[in-house]
Amino acid sequence: MTLSLATRVGALGGAAGGALGTALEPVVERLLADARHRAEELLADADAAVRDTRDAAATQATRILEQARRDGSDAAARAVGATLVEARRRSRRLVLDARRRAYEEVRRDARTQLAARRAAPEAAALRTRLAAVARARLGPETTVTPDDGCGIVASADGRRIDLGTGVLVERAMRSLGDRLAGLWAP
Repeated sequence: MTLSLATRVGALGGAAGGALGTALEPVVERLLADARHRAEELLADADAAVRDTRDAAATQATRILEQARRDGSDAAARAVGATLVEARRRSRRLVLDARRRAYEEVRRDARTQLAARRAAPEAAALRTRLAAVARARLGPETTVTPDDGCGIVASADGRRIDLGTGVLVERAMRSLGDRLAGLWAP
């Protein structure tokens, strides 16, 4: 409860104080009204500032969230891309290893079969033809030594020609070229 200025001044000084209080009352009331009005303006400005700050914070939070989603999406795309690249590398490595093992197996089987035919008449005929090729290249004094399969190794005057089973198998496999590669083509 607020006491008027006239009541407060009157309580202090009797009749003279009452007249002064009454004379100042409109001024005091006007000052109080101005103070209330200014307080209301300040409160309204503060409320507006709070709303503006809250709105700006919400807008900024939305921007940050959207950027985080984009960044997360970009990071996920990069991670997926890197995973795919690594999977392709591993897949390619597995395919190449399988091809190499298949090639080695074909070569090993061919050598085994030639070694098993060492005593066959066609093996003797093949060694005779190979010796003739070696002597034509190295000369008539060429020494010819049969290997553990159907081939030979020839030497003369420090020179050497390897026409052994391993070399024959390698040449045969190279001559197959695309047909051999077609064994593991998709």
